Order: sequence, then C-alpha cells, then structure tokens
Amino acid sequence: MVESLHISWCGDRGRANELANFFARNVDPEYISHSELQGRRAPWPGEWHPNLVQVVQDETPRLSAFAKATADRSPGSPSRQRDVSAIR
Repeated sequence: MVESLHISWCGDRGRANELANFFARNVDPEYISHSELQGRRAPWPGEWHPNLVQVVQDETPRLSAFAKATADRSPGSPSRQRDVSAIR
C-alpha cells in the first residue's frame, strides 16, 4: 500500500534523454493541444515535430529553472509569488 504520493517537476537535467524518449514513445497525435502548437513540439495539429525527442530535451534547462524557482513554495504559503526570472 502506498503511504504517500509526491508529485513534482523533475529538475534533474541528467534524466533529459530518458524522459524525452519516454514522452515521444508514449504520446500520439491526438494529444497535441494549443500549448504544443505554440511551442516547437508540433508544427500543426495532428503532427509532432520530426525530432520530438530533441525538442523535449531542449526544454529541460527551462523546466529545471522553473522547478528550482518553485521548489520551496507550498500551496498554503503566504508568499506564493513565484520568481520566474530564471526561466525567461
């Protein structure tokens, strides 16, 4: 039985290749939404970028910065404002 569950952003750049490959292997074109079209993941609806693994790997430094900037913020914290300057 699971006693607790912790879900968080992965900020480990060393796992970028593993996570990018996992994503690319397990996602299908029906998943493509507005955010994938705004970024580099999908050039248009129904088609992923031909090198999706590399695109996701390239996102890792930005996501790592976001994870670091938000790591010490709990939902109940009075100072819930996030320092997002590191991800720009």
